[in-house]
Amino acid sequence: MTNWCKINNNLFYYKDFKVNQGIGCNTEAFISFFMKRNYKLDKYLTKLYESILNSDRMYQNSFIIETKSIELHNCLIKSIDFDFNSDIINISVLSDFYTKVDSSKRRDEIIKDLLDEDNI
Repeated sequence: MTNWCKINNNLFYYKDFKVNQGIGCNTEAFISFFMKRNYKLDKYLTKLYESILNSDRMYQNSFIIETKSIELHNCLIKSIDFDFNSDIINISVLSDFYTKVDSSKRRDEIIKDLLDEDNI
């Protein structure tokens, strides 16, 4: 089974995905990606990371991460770790909150996406 997530509607395949909910109001996620399987992911993540602060040093450009079972909302990349020896990119993401996704809703969205791609 393939593990996938969407970051701002861009599809990527991950190796590991963990979510940590603490006492505070934020949720932290740790995601490991395969570099070879996700072409140009390093540039995409770096651009997201660098765009979180505007000229006034205020946070902006938060994003959404979706998987088949959860959604993380108002995300910001906390750190990126490039491990070139094992061909893995690890990121740590802070989000305001996460929600569990009803599997029937996700199934309907996937079917709709597939049908829309065939019509293009």
